[in-house]
Amino acid sequence: MEWKSDKIAHYKYCYEHTKKALKGTTLGWSLCVFTGVSFYKEIIHDLIFQKGTCDKGDVYANWCGCMDALKGKESRF
Repeated sequence: MEWKSDKIAHYKYCYEHTKKALKGTTLGWSLCVFTGVSFYKEIIHDLIFQKGTCDKGDVYANWCGCMDALKGKESRF
């Protein structure tokens, strides 16, 4: 996958919001962020309202952002 600006935005949003979790709640919060962002953006915004294009790459970028934050890694961007 090529990290274009929209994928980077997905990554950063999920990374930053997962990092905001309180210690001890990070795994649950990470799953909520990933599920909420992916479901809303890809299903509701893009598919139902047809305001964008459904893209598996966006979901993958969300996943990477959440997982990097969960593992305590530095942001890629």
